[in-house]
Amino acid sequence: PLEVNFPSVNGAVEYNWNFGDGNISNSSTPTHTFENNSNNSQNFLVSLVATSPFGCKDSSTQQISVNPNPNANFVSSEYTSCSPLTTTLTNNSTNSTIYEWSIGDSTFYNTNSTFNIGINNTASYSQNYEVKLIATNNYDCKDSLSQNIIVYPKVNAEFTSDTVGCNPLSVSFINNSVGASEFLWDFDNGISNTNANNQNHLYINNTSNVLYFYPSLTIESVFGCKDSIQKAIEVFPSPNASFTASEYVGCSPIYIDFTNNSTNAQEYIWNFGDGNSSDMLNTNNYEYTNSSTSDFSYSVKLIAKNQYNCLDSVNQNIVVYPQVKADFVSDSIGCSPLEIDFYNLSIGQDYLWDFGDGSISNSSNNQSHTYTNTGNEQTSYLAKLNVQNDYGCSDSIQKEITVLAQPNAQFSVSENNGCHP
Repeated sequence: PLEVNFPSVNGAVEYNWNFGDGNISNSSTPTHTFENNSNNSQNFLVSLVATSPFGCKDSSTQQISVNPNPNANFVSSEYTSCSPLTTTLTNNSTNSTIYEWSIGDSTFYNTNSTFNIGINNTASYSQNYEVKLIATNNYDCKDSLSQNIIVYPKVNAEFTSDTVGCNPLSVSFINNSVGASEFLWDFDNGISNTNANNQNHLYINNTSNVLYFYPSLTIESVFGCKDSIQKAIEVFPSPNASFTASEYVGCSPIYIDFTNNSTNAQEYIWNFGDGNSSDMLNTNNYEYTNSSTSDFSYSVKLIAKNQYNCLDSVNQNIVVYPQVKADFVSDSIGCSPLEIDFYNLSIGQDYLWDFGDGSISNSSNNQSHTYTNTGNEQTSYLAKLNVQNDYGCSDSIQKEITVLAQPNAQFSVSENNGCHP
């Protein structure tokens, strides 16, 4: 609106003002406000009839041109929001052609009826941003409107973790989020929690295929601002190492067949517990010995490996009892009566001598035994030694003893006495 101050007239005492807009005044120096609510410039013819004290009159006219005023008006789709804020400004201004916008210290011109702006609050507290529109028309008349937009501080969800591994995969989640007061962990396997601390979680893959999990972290600030992040966890299947042995306990030497029952594996390493190893699928007739006097345990380990370089292992013990060795030396042939000395070279605790002629002995010492042949032909006997230890291990040896028949010396003479010659 245009406010005009009108001056007084020299020598006049009576005033009749007509402002041309339906309003009048009798003031000597009136002030009048002209309004133009149209879209175009509007002229008002102002007239004054002045009268002197003597009744003399004079009149004057003057045109007042009032340009239309623009109407600055806009709305924002968001007035309070979290950073980064994106809002749509809709320009509802009228009677204007030039639009100058300012947001904080930034100024720009935009004639679009709607457009988007972004505001990023990098502070740790809420900030008030003034959005101002100055609308200008062709007559250089201006109008302005300011509105405030509150932008809450930004929250950023972030965590680091391992992303790939073999079953079972223990994953450590490191919470690197900023600006949050509430947290929700979803591990994508039916388990979640609201702990703000770093997390440890175990992923299981009991299949023969690769499994993918997509854990996420959702955070929220005290202003209700939210953010979330999701990452992929790749869990490889593990092989299942398994084997059986033909025997698990035995006397030295023991010969064992190992049967590989592993699944989901392509490579194998056997450690037999005696310093030897093998990469064969199965191992047959493997020999274990024990030269000590007490039992000894060998830890057999099978390591199975699949195409993802995942490993599994299994251990089983093979108990080997001390070796028993039956042995003796002796003569093997002679004339009846034949005395044989047996020299015991055996290793063991319990001994049983069977001389083959019905005689036996339990002595561990060397033995002496006499064989008799009363017949006319040679006779053979099987001398056997059976040796056993405290673990029930046994061994035996037998040797043939040949007893030659004793000759019976006899002769006769035709004369028992007589004269010489």
